[in-house]
Amino acid sequence: MIAAADIREFCRSPDWLLAGIDIANRQCSFANVSRQTYLDSPFLDHRIRPMPSVVRSAPAGRLVEELAGTEAEFPPGFIIHCAFAGSTLLASALNHPGLALVLKEPRILSVLAGHIRQARSAGRNAAAFDDSMADLVLSLLNKTYAADERLIIKPSNYANVLLDYLPDRYPASPLLLLYTDAKRFLVSNLKKERESRKMLPVFLAALWQDSDYAESAGLPDWQALTWLQQCFVLWHCQLYRFMRFCQPRPGQRIGLLSMKQMLDRPQDALTAVARLFGLSMDGELIRTVVEHGVFTRHSKESDRNYSPRQHDLELAAIETQFAGRIEQTMDWAQTSLARIPVQFDRKYCLLD
Repeated sequence: MIAAADIREFCRSPDWLLAGIDIANRQCSFANVSRQTYLDSPFLDHRIRPMPSVVRSAPAGRLVEELAGTEAEFPPGFIIHCAFAGSTLLASALNHPGLALVLKEPRILSVLAGHIRQARSAGRNAAAFDDSMADLVLSLLNKTYAADERLIIKPSNYANVLLDYLPDRYPASPLLLLYTDAKRFLVSNLKKERESRKMLPVFLAALWQDSDYAESAGLPDWQALTWLQQCFVLWHCQLYRFMRFCQPRPGQRIGLLSMKQMLDRPQDALTAVARLFGLSMDGELIRTVVEHGVFTRHSKESDRNYSPRQHDLELAAIETQFAGRIEQTMDWAQTSLARIPVQFDRKYCLLD
């Protein structure tokens, strides 16, 4: 029998990170972490560091009872992003004890996204299934170390299906849509071609279920495309979701930011993002982050010096090497995907 005090800790303390959910047995599992884990880990999945040595489980029913009637002082903020858009860098730049606790791609949200898609493809009552599961998962993530600390959640882009759910459940939540341009996306995939070829089919198969993109774009089965065309379609499909999401929503703050804007104008970008999320990051802190903090190190290898300039030089070399393939793919997209131009309503853009 789990003590009531333990149930309260699971529901209230960020030191217990929701790690898994067993739907059949109605059990939730929690990994014992620390504030330092949230600072040091680029991702809260199998790459978490240090790897938690203590994992405990609790009945979902008792957790639901403990959560009943409770509400966090501030709604969580969300960073929804496409791949290769600098989201890990941005999340690290915002993650300051006392100001914000940032959850960087917690594994449980990708698990939740998988369950949502399974329920939809199986023809079950998707709305009720999605809401009950998502409600519990997000409630168990929605906790901070201090009452005035803001929570920001950055799901994996595999979990962008949550865009179907967030406006209704968290209508007051600030939400940032972070993206990159098409050419940079193609070059980034070429830089990590082996990893891309492995993961791309998983992402495309998932995203194909999430919206009417395939029908709207007039595309054949994505499997008939070349690998680099598939990369472009993955980017285009995600931005299509972002464009569809940008519409007036009473009480909800939505912001758009490109990776290029963030790297070219980091202080302006951080100031605008902090304002969106209600963070009291002053100019001195922002300058420190840009000039001496995470903007000077590799976003996934914090002990490695790195800069936006180095990143741009690496991508420029790859772009030159594969210029012909990139140009062919861009030309194909201009013709084949002309039915869906990428065009955002500028009133949602955080920077001009």
